[in-house]
Amino acid sequence: RREREDAVASGPRRKRRRNRRGGRRGGAESKRAAAQSRSGAESLTLESLSRGFQYRADLSASLLSAIKSAPPHRHPPSDVWLLLCCASAPHHRPTILTLLRAKSQTGAFAPELLGDALRGNGPSLRHLFSPAGLELADGLVRSPERSSRALGTELYSLLYGEFSDPRDRQEVVGSLVTHVGSGAGKGEVDAAMSVFGRVMGSAAPGAAKSLRPFLPFLTSLLDHVRELDDGQVRRLFLVLFGVGYSDEEDDDDDDVGKDGDA
Repeated sequence: RREREDAVASGPRRKRRRNRRGGRRGGAESKRAAAQSRSGAESLTLESLSRGFQYRADLSASLLSAIKSAPPHRHPPSDVWLLLCCASAPHHRPTILTLLRAKSQTGAFAPELLGDALRGNGPSLRHLFSPAGLELADGLVRSPERSSRALGTELYSLLYGEFSDPRDRQEVVGSLVTHVGSGAGKGEVDAAMSVFGRVMGSAAPGAAKSLRPFLPFLTSLLDHVRELDDGQVRRLFLVLFGVGYSDEEDDDDDDVGKDGDA
């Protein structure tokens, strides 16, 4: 009789625990669904804006004039989104690049502003990755001004971090390799190499491993060692050793797993 009574008493407790677990799972799924819905709505809005800027010269002119005349430290992250939308039209891209360079020199557009605008918003900005974002980053890193190159370095780093699709990251790595191999100038090469350094030093899980699929691109830079200075060569080898070390760690893990199975 006591066993039956215990079983009857424990039944509601088990049911309550199951309900709590189900509630937690349901809450997490609801949050994910809400985030996906918000990203989808933002993405559609930005696509509509991009089309408007492409075909309405008056809208583009008003946007560029407003951002150009805005005083420093009065730019919200939405200005970056709008400029990327406008840059999706090829005929606007040179003007926007010139504006970004000018704003970077006055301190109005700093790397922190790009981070606030892009970090965590990859799904919403998916259609602005290329060619708009990638070509602007390319133009900024090629600029003679240090502040513009710093902005380009940050933009490349954010594009690599926010868009994890291997095809997207291959475009970023390929562009950086082109910068390093161009021999155009110390500033451009340093800026491109610093992006690789940021990826290697990132606290994100598997940051170094994320470069492994692009190891052939990285090793091709060994052909340009004579054109690099000592600091740049050191950075290159640190990146190559870092990616190679992540390979060895995986091999060690596999061996441990095999030993454990044996």
